[in-house]
Amino acid sequence: MPCARSALGALILTYGPVSGAHFNPVVSAADWFLGRRAGTGLSSADLGAYVIAQIAGAIGGSILANLMFALPAVTWSSKDRSAGHLWLGEVVATAGLLLLIFALVRSGRAAVAPAAAWPSHTAAARRRRGRLPTETLELEVG
Repeated sequence: MPCARSALGALILTYGPVSGAHFNPVVSAADWFLGRRAGTGLSSADLGAYVIAQIAGAIGGSILANLMFALPAVTWSSKDRSAGHLWLGEVVATAGLLLLIFALVRSGRAAVAPAAAWPSHTAAARRRRGRLPTETLELEVG
């Protein structure tokens, strides 16, 4: 997974100035929710478009990864990934990401949020290596 995290870092740095690097629908929803009063967050229409693009990107990326490894484009997972500890791990990782992003925005360092999220994700993935068999938005790849 080191290559995937490096690619994620490159994508965050590339698209951060364009879209705020909104790859996670929870981040987009939080931006919309917290920015409603001040008029600084995403609009409802933008939020809908972002979520559709995020889901399409996750599905398209999984299909592309399967094809790159000479696998069928779409396969159904045969692994049970519904255990409570997996959900807890995703909630904790997402909450950590939100705390990092919004703390940087609140402190006036929003420009470094995309770059700071990448090492944070890498550290979280290293901590859970060997304990969680999945990454966020992963469809069956192999």
